[in-house]
Amino acid sequence: MDDIIIKLNYLIPVLLFLANLITANNVHIDKDFIERDVIYSNMIEKSGLFRVGDILLLVNKIRVNTLDGFTWSANINGLSSFQRQNWIILLDGQRLGLNTFNNVNINMLPINITQIDSVEIISVPQIYDGIFTNYGLIHIHTKSISNGKAMTFFQSAGNETGDPGPYIYTKYKSPNVEIVGSGTSIVLDVSNNKHIMSVGINYEGHTLTDWAMNNRVQNIYYRSDNWIIPELYPNPSIEKTSAFLKLKTKGIKVNYEFFTSYSRSNKYFLFFNPLGREIPMDYIIKHIGINNNFTISENMNITYRLHYSNNQFNKYPNSLDIDFDWESNNLHANLENQFIISS
Repeated sequence: MDDIIIKLNYLIPVLLFLANLITANNVHIDKDFIERDVIYSNMIEKSGLFRVGDILLLVNKIRVNTLDGFTWSANINGLSSFQRQNWIILLDGQRLGLNTFNNVNINMLPINITQIDSVEIISVPQIYDGIFTNYGLIHIHTKSISNGKAMTFFQSAGNETGDPGPYIYTKYKSPNVEIVGSGTSIVLDVSNNKHIMSVGINYEGHTLTDWAMNNRVQNIYYRSDNWIIPELYPNPSIEKTSAFLKLKTKGIKVNYEFFTSYSRSNKYFLFFNPLGREIPMDYIIKHIGINNNFTISENMNITYRLHYSNNQFNKYPNSLDIDFDWESNNLHANLENQFIISS
């Protein structure tokens, strides 16, 4: 008769938000039993998607909505509405605090879509790595090399076209669209099996072409973002630059992961509900985190995770002279003790 292995986990997720401290005890379910959908890199490549946020379009269980094509609202668990954007994003096990002003902008992640190896989508409330996924969770895993050195350069450009169609001579006509957006990334990977390092920088440009949005924006921000030939690029645009550093050490008893990143859109258009319009701002996200796993014996190991994120909305010049001057600090900690009883 085969041995029966029972896994019991004592889980202590700790969430600190500013001065608040919450502790709870939960039963951890092994990942083999987690209900999830998975998107792999070959599916993303064949789809021709351009930005990280576009992966939301590949999942049938996710309802999505966007005003500008850069900031996406998503309904992942089928229960919450677009007004409750509390879903969680993990990047290689790191919980990045992208939740700002009821927004979860997945395009502010410090990676390019070509760096994605797979994406897990958790749409059913459950415990995942010590996190209760009541509003849904997306875990993005990036590519890595097993041994050696590699430098990857990626350059892309996508053209958005659109014409007024049959409404050109009516009041329902829309402006003609002929806009090219670009993306650039450089990633350096170094690995010798035990130690892994990955460092990269990314740039993305996104032009706002929605006519209704442009009508709202032009009263407080109206100028071309191209100083060479402004007539060719009359629309405002969002530009994001980011950088990340990932270190990983694999040992017999200890596995250690360190990750830090910086993302900035120095002109980000946030739709502010009280005013019913977009407000330009300087949007910055900083993150630093560690994941450690200690093997005590064949039947016991301890895992702890500590993640800190800082989000800022700073002023960008606008005719309304609106300055949010807003900052959020998020600290998430988790301690897990797992042991196996075999009989």
